[in-house]
Amino acid sequence: MKPRFAADYRTLLWAYGLFPAVTLAPYASPRVLPWLVPLVLYVGFCSGAFAHYHNHCPVFRSRSMNAFHSAWISVFYGHPTFGWIPTHNQNHHKFLNREGDATITWRHSTRNTWLIASTIFFVSAHSQAPLIRAFVRRAKALTPRLYRQILVQSRVFAGAHAALLGLALALHGARLGLLVYLGTFGLSAAMGLWGMMFINFIQHVDCDPWSPAQLRLEGRQLPRLQQRAAHGAPRTSQRPLEHAAGPPRADRPADPPRPLSTEYLRLLSAVLRARRALAAVPHAADRPPGVRYGPMTARPQRARGGVSRRQPGQARAQATVSSILEATALVLNREGLDSATMKRIAEVAGVSVGSLYQYFSHRDAILAALQDREFARALELMETALADRNLGRTPRDTVSAVVRGLMQIYSESPGVHRVLAIESLRVAKADRVHAFDVRIIAIIRHFLAATGATVRRKNVDAAAFVAFQSVRATMLASLLERPPGLDDETLVGEMADLVLRYLVR
Repeated sequence: MKPRFAADYRTLLWAYGLFPAVTLAPYASPRVLPWLVPLVLYVGFCSGAFAHYHNHCPVFRSRSMNAFHSAWISVFYGHPTFGWIPTHNQNHHKFLNREGDATITWRHSTRNTWLIASTIFFVSAHSQAPLIRAFVRRAKALTPRLYRQILVQSRVFAGAHAALLGLALALHGARLGLLVYLGTFGLSAAMGLWGMMFINFIQHVDCDPWSPAQLRLEGRQLPRLQQRAAHGAPRTSQRPLEHAAGPPRADRPADPPRPLSTEYLRLLSAVLRARRALAAVPHAADRPPGVRYGPMTARPQRARGGVSRRQPGQARAQATVSSILEATALVLNREGLDSATMKRIAEVAGVSVGSLYQYFSHRDAILAALQDREFARALELMETALADRNLGRTPRDTVSAVVRGLMQIYSESPGVHRVLAIESLRVAKADRVHAFDVRIIAIIRHFLAATGATVRRKNVDAAAFVAFQSVRATMLASLLERPPGLDDETLVGEMADLVLRYLVR
């Protein structure tokens, strides 16, 4: 079968040519094993990368070929590749090195050292094991087809390693045969598992957009590089231990200035903007309400979608932004959208019009900031109501708590939510709305997968999407045009019945 993309022909050459050639050569001649150790380590690392890529984007279009490829890669990787789903897709992508991530890099220390980086695998493996066991139990109870795939992949993995060990012992005896097996497939498996955790560590430590090192870097990197581009600067050592080596020798002349090209600066600027965009919808606990973080506050915006001209970094500036948002909500609730002019908002907020324009370039920017604030409140509500500690509650209590929480958010600022329901598609960027939807659906999906109740939908992803969109559409409709006789308690009961009859047996 052909792969999805032409570039994957090289993947197949490595997986079905290089991998078995390197690992099976010592079976024919054990004398070459010491010379092949670097290549065996390379095979193990590549198998981990291949398992990751295959998990996100399957190599083949055929389901059976993808199942075969997963089992084949598992032999070199050291673990059945289905383990990526509960530990990576459903956990790491949800929490992104924050509290709750099984592969979190700061579980025992925030230091960035070789010792911690080299031992992070053992710490993470201990936290990942319960997730894998729970995933297998849920698959057995809810998705028989997936459970059969897990069983086949696990049995192929165990049977292949048992056969390879037996072949080595039969060919070369107990001592040498064990050495051959451990030096080939055993070493490849160890490197595959350890290497992925090591890469995860160096990918996140001091590299996450919200880490203190990156927040300091973003504030000073571009101005310094622009100065270097204009005036030139000598090359500096990039070694991580340069300070431990002592000051540079005075008798050694400095390298000639090497100005940075405009192309490099443009690329770096794009990278920094993209990194800020990744933090556009941060965790609810990571930002105070009313303050907008991300690319919108980093610089003045020319497009109508921009939010702030000035970043509210200090407490006084944050208080000003908060008062502006509260004043806008007050005007929208009492007087409506037509009265919410920049002059009127500044008057209610108690700031000058000039100060208002320092933070927001136009009224749509304020509405977008209000949209972000309501997104954060909804995320906090969903994370609280659908937290793991609430798995023991009855399904009706859980659904009712979510509906009542959303109703409270809407009832506190009905004018704001009416305006946002109508204007959000115009004032809010589509990627930010999509990011919010994805985050909410991921929370629901995680709760459905972890709950002890019997979920009647086999496709949990589709069920989370349908349940979320149904509740949101009904709540928005009730906000815009509530029919007579539909009070809050009636709406809560009807929404609970709708969701429960769809999800629970």
